[in-house]
Order: sequence, then C-alpha cells, then structure tokens
Amino acid sequence: PDGKQLTFFFLYTLAYWGLNGAGMALLSRAFSCAGSVDPSCQPMTLTLFQGYVVMTVLVVGLMIPAAPGMMGTFQAATKVGMSLFLPATVVNSSGLAYANVTWLCQTIQQVGFGLLLLSLGHLSFRDIATKMDKGGEASAPTA
Repeated sequence: PDGKQLTFFFLYTLAYWGLNGAGMALLSRAFSCAGSVDPSCQPMTLTLFQGYVVMTVLVVGLMIPAAPGMMGTFQAATKVGMSLFLPATVVNSSGLAYANVTWLCQTIQQVGFGLLLLSLGHLSFRDIATKMDKGGEASAPTA
C-alpha cells in the first residue's frame, strides 16, 4: 500500500478505537444509580480512561476461542476489565448487565452491517451457498 492508504488506515483505526472506548464509557452512565430509590444501589460509571482499559481487556479476552457470537467470553472479559476499577458487588450486578447490553449492541451492529452489505452487493444466502458449493469459497461480487 502507498503512504496515503496507510495514513488513512491508521486514521480510521484511531477513530474507530477512539469512538469505541468513548462509547463504552458513555454506556456505563446508563448503569448509574440516578433515579434509583434503592439505598443499596452502587453506581457503575467508567471514566474515559477506564472505558479504554475495559475495551483493551475485552479485545485480549476475545482472543480466547469462544462459543458462537462470543457469548460468555465477551461478558467474562468485560467483567475482568471492570474488576480492575469497580468492587465485585458492582461488577457482578450492574456490571454483568452492562456486559450483556454491550454484547447485544455490538452483535446487532455486526449483523446489521452484514445484512446491509449483502443487500448492497445484491447477494442472498442462497447465492453464497451456491458459490461455495461450486468453487469451495464465495468470491466478492464484481461491479
């Protein structure tokens, strides 16, 4: 790749990681105790730095082979990252809810982008299966 492509690659990567870490910190604010009447409620909020650390631990944790959809491994890695900053009672209650919501949001996003790109590429699952049966591997559509 030329220098321009490489520069854009790193800029897009930096933007993606920046938005993802900030999003994790922002989402944690939904799990604070604001509006709760329960006096035992312990707030779960992550600073921007903590959001990036949790995301980094999550990425490392997802390197472990996992069940389909990363179910279980995703939540465990998220809890490990949060346990660096939050008490166990928070991690095992609202922290687990946070991990599940984060997993669901990312899964919906990935499936949504996949369906959108299938549609834009004028492909169906039947087309892909047929191409895989004939050639062993599906090839990208040409314009």
